Amino acid sequence: MKETKDSSQRLNKAEKSWILYDVANSAFIMIVTATIPIYFRSLAEGSGMSGTSATSLWGSATSISILILALLSPVLGAIADYENMKKKIFTIFFVIAIAGGFLFTFAPGWLSFLIFFIISRIGYAACNIFYDAMLIDVTTDERMDRVSTCGYAFGYIGSCIPFVAGLLLILNCDTIGLPMVTATRISFVITMVWWIIMSIPLYKNVHQQYSLPHEPHVFAATFKRLGATFQKLAKDKRMLFFIIGYFCYIDGVYTIISMATTYGGEVGIDSNAMVLALLLTQFVAFPCSILSGTLATGSWQFLSVSVRAASRHCPVPTTEKSSRRTNPANTSASLTYSASLRTSSAR
Repeated sequence: MKETKDSSQRLNKAEKSWILYDVANSAFIMIVTATIPIYFRSLAEGSGMSGTSATSLWGSATSISILILALLSPVLGAIADYENMKKKIFTIFFVIAIAGGFLFTFAPGWLSFLIFFIISRIGYAACNIFYDAMLIDVTTDERMDRVSTCGYAFGYIGSCIPFVAGLLLILNCDTIGLPMVTATRISFVITMVWWIIMSIPLYKNVHQQYSLPHEPHVFAATFKRLGATFQKLAKDKRMLFFIIGYFCYIDGVYTIISMATTYGGEVGIDSNAMVLALLLTQFVAFPCSILSGTLATGSWQFLSVSVRAASRHCPVPTTEKSSRRTNPANTSASLTYSASLRTSSAR
């Protein structure tokens, strides 16, 4: 891969393709935060369930998906370090995420909806592990902050396109003669199709550049490498405490993201108001992401981290992305390396 010394040069094809995947999957997390919890609540209450029970179930589903991913991430990440494995495993979870998305869209009841949602959520989050690890394959150390920042920024603003299309459909369903449920389902389909189409450049133009040679017994070697990684962590107290602290922190962030609109419904906030507030936050996040990337170099790093930390007090769907590029579950060599390169600019 040709290295670019000047970080101010234009983005190359691989970098643009990597950024476009952020535009692709950010649309999914928009509906996960905004419309999906509201839709699930309506399904549950329509079957006679109380609002409190629906909220509890939704929180449990979120916890289950995060727990499963936390257990799988180290092993999957270590396997992905081998030659040509990163995109293969990414593809498996991409298919799981998309299939789960279409299945929960047309699920007949709240239980099947919840099961398929958990499957899709796991696929989405697992994809992000390998997607973030691809950053070292598409750009140089000097350009990482800029490329990563562009991913966030254009992910924020780009995700609004399918979301607004679906939102307009939902808000005007009576005018065009569609039932609310049908309009909501169509909005989910729009998001899934958007996710697929905007992922195509990643498949065409991003290729694994750094890898380990294949070994005869991949799984045995994987667990051996994981054991060595954990041993190193035990000796490096600062890294160990950082990972533990970040794991506890981001778990709280996940809870806020997943439960924001559900909690808002519990306290009587209008659904349309919550959705529009989340949409507005996306537009605010775009220039702030660009600014954060500018501040992420040199003597401005401390200020950049402080600004990002302050921004996390906002209940925005983008907060889920704060776990990406620094996921503490990614203990394999390339993923840990990829994450640590951007510790100073963690979202």
